[in-house]
Amino acid sequence: MQVISLGDKVLEERDSAGLVRVPAEVLTQAAQRMAAVLTDQREHKSITDHNIAVGKRYFSFDVLRSHLSEAVRWASGLAA
Repeated sequence: MQVISLGDKVLEERDSAGLVRVPAEVLTQAAQRMAAVLTDQREHKSITDHNIAVGKRYFSFDVLRSHLSEAVRWASGLAA
C-alpha cells in the first residue's frame, strides 16, 4: 500500500488525552505531501490504482475465502 506516513518517531510527552505526539515537522511534511497528492490528479490516480490492486490481491473476499477454506480443512484434520 502506498500511504502518507507519520513515521515511527514520537515525542516522549503525551497529550492531555494520553495520546502520543508527533513532531511538528513530521506533521508539516505529511500535510504537504497530502495536499500534493490531493491536488495532482495523476499522482492521486497512481496511488489509488496501486492501492486498489494491492487490496484486490491481498484483502479481497476471494483471498479471505481461500484462507478460511484452508483453516477449515486444517481444523477438520484435527477433529479426525
